[in-house]
Amino acid sequence: MNLVLIGFKASGKSAVGRGLAKELGMRFVDLDDLIEEIYEKEHGKKSSFREIYANHGKKFFRELENQAGEEAALLDNCIIATGGGTMIFFKNHKLLKERSKIIYLIEEPKAMLGRIRARGIPAFLNPEDLEGSMNRELEKRKPVYEKAADYKFDIRGMMLQEIPGKLISFLKDEGVL
Repeated sequence: MNLVLIGFKASGKSAVGRGLAKELGMRFVDLDDLIEEIYEKEHGKKSSFREIYANHGKKFFRELENQAGEEAALLDNCIIATGGGTMIFFKNHKLLKERSKIIYLIEEPKAMLGRIRARGIPAFLNPEDLEGSMNRELEKRKPVYEKAADYKFDIRGMMLQEIPGKLISFLKDEGVL
């Protein structure tokens, strides 16, 4: 069984996933890294997921993302951090659900906005109205995250280092671990 972390961009999926994998002794898989690996295998050159999106467009990127999602869904005993748009555009939710428990990480929008500003603004957000475009996109995606999730875990106000332990306790209480 895998644990799949979903949520909006910069909601902490990768950081929480790494900590969770370490504490549980499981393999950590970041879908963005897997997209880059697939791209390198198929095109013979390294490129970041941001560069792939910028150079090849949304449709090409989403096809790679679907391929990465299908590969990740076939793994076992992994913590998988998805991209913020994965659950919106992933074609094979059934495959992912068969072997995984999906956890929606709920984070404070202002915290995500700060991380986005620090790491670089993604192409799907408007840099002229960053907060507004982020909030509109978050509102569109939120129902999809909620529907896809087996569990919702609110991390608002938590320190990063405490989240994996609290999530493990939550999952034990829910009978997942």
